[in-house]
This record gives sequence, structure tokens and C-alpha cells, in this order.
Amino acid sequence: MALPFFLACLAASAAAAGKEPSLVVRYPEEGAKIESRAGIRVMGAVSDPRGNLRIGGKPVSVHRGGGFLAWVPVSTGTVRIVCELDLPGGSTT
Repeated sequence: MALPFFLACLAASAAAAGKEPSLVVRYPEEGAKIESRAGIRVMGAVSDPRGNLRIGGKPVSVHRGGGFLAWVPVSTGTVRIVCELDLPGGSTT
């Protein structure tokens, strides 16, 4: 059975940094249907590796170059994965 995934990526305001923050999830793509399993890898990158990244409410380590990889447990049915990035000097939106 394939599980549909919906990614909700929220990035904090980066007015102090002078550029738009970004949080890009490379895998899985939004709306992807993935065979049923206990969990899924979530891979992507952030614009500022100094920020605090959470996926599904749990902290995720970010490489100094901005890349990240996380394991997210899932159950059957439609799964929504929420990604949040708090940047220094900004607030989460």
C-alpha cells in the first residue's frame, strides 16, 4: 500500500540576515506515494545551518553546509510531515 505524504515546510523570518530563508525538502516530494513501511527518510537543505530544524516536532541535526537527513516514523494512511526552521534573530512562522 502506498502512503501519500504532505510536507508542510515553515521557515523563520530572516530579516536580520538580509535574505529570504529557505528550507527545501528534496525527498520525499510533496504528494509522493511511498510503499508502506515503518518510517521514511526526509532529505533536504536549509539556507542557514545555524538555525534549529525540527521535523515532526523532533530536532534534526543540520550539516555545516546546510544539508540534513532525518528518519521519520510513519503509520498507514495519509501522512503529513511538518518541517520547521528557526533562524537566529527570527521567529518561526
